[in-house]
Amino acid sequence: MGMSNSSHSRPSTEPAAILTEHWDKWEPDVIQLSGHNDSVYCIELPSSTTFAADKFFVTGSRDRTIKMWSSKTAKCIGTFGRGRTPTSPVIHDSGSQEVEVTEGHAGSVLCLKFIWKEENDESNDNDSIRVEEVVRRGIMFSGSSDCTICVWDVCLTWNIVEDEYKVDAHVSTVLRGHSGGVLDLRVDNDWIVSCSKDTTIRVWNRQTLMAHRTLRGHEGPVNAVGMEDGRVVSASGDGKMILWDASSGERLRTFEGHDRGLACIEYSSGLIISGSNDWKIKIWSAFTGKCLRTLQGHEALVRALAFDPSSGLLVSASYDKSVRVWDIKDVLNGNESGRESSLRVFKNAHSSHIFDVKFDVGRIVSTSHDQKIVVANFSCDLDDSHLFI
Repeated sequence: MGMSNSSHSRPSTEPAAILTEHWDKWEPDVIQLSGHNDSVYCIELPSSTTFAADKFFVTGSRDRTIKMWSSKTAKCIGTFGRGRTPTSPVIHDSGSQEVEVTEGHAGSVLCLKFIWKEENDESNDNDSIRVEEVVRRGIMFSGSSDCTICVWDVCLTWNIVEDEYKVDAHVSTVLRGHSGGVLDLRVDNDWIVSCSKDTTIRVWNRQTLMAHRTLRGHEGPVNAVGMEDGRVVSASGDGKMILWDASSGERLRTFEGHDRGLACIEYSSGLIISGSNDWKIKIWSAFTGKCLRTLQGHEALVRALAFDPSSGLLVSASYDKSVRVWDIKDVLNGNESGRESSLRVFKNAHSSHIFDVKFDVGRIVSTSHDQKIVVANFSCDLDDSHLFI
């Protein structure tokens, strides 16, 4: 990603049209954020809702902390982890409970999911929301090399007068059951799905936070999971993907086609997209199991994928230190023959392996072994808040 802070001339067009052109051709403005003391393994952009004319994201690191960042100020507004506090109940997959004295993880934070609560869920009493303050609450799930999943309650307060943020987070529950590091998580209204170095996938009830089922079928670490409409797809270092029914645990389909182990996966709109140590990205039909297209261009392991079906854009990140943008709208429209090369390639923003990438309508955010978080902004000087849904 090229560094660019210069002003750019733009035609007087609607922001949505300008942003589309930016994704195709424009050199984004890039900033590097520092704050973690070790590799940054994961990033989450909590929904696309703006709050206080700002957008936020959270990162997890080998330094055992989670940080929340403001896009508007490009500063860290909160750090969670490595503290100690009582009364966090631990729920084992057997259903037994105990009280553990912990706040955060004892190992690297490997994966994150963050969900803002609906605004109408907020209390409207004077203690929660006052004229000079606005409060937003969320729930966060984090997985770690310590084999646990922490469930966090998060409260973000915006002081309107000072235009300052205060964020508080505490662990409400710890989920135990995996015997190896928790490598990826997916969450919907019904289920929390986790996968692990221990070769298993575990399904937890979202409402009760109780263990529901353990899925077994892989012969290597399960590096990634995806979930859509009650179905789970798992991707493993054994080179296979397996499609499961989350509720019943039924094994529905096995996908094979990569030459080496799988590192990442996206599952949306009936498409399963996989990234591998064979340097390739493959797009599959979840319904037929057919490989619809193979995308090539990366020169090392494809470590992370992010897909937005509304725009048809796919973003990938690799150990080759590059981020690539692909346009796969034609695959969504049923066209199996189309462009197999990337739309954009961004290099030189990171000095080492890229571990994770996420994007929304106006930015790409990536994390790396180099301890940096890189934000590539395609919407500089544009009011894109109304484009977020």
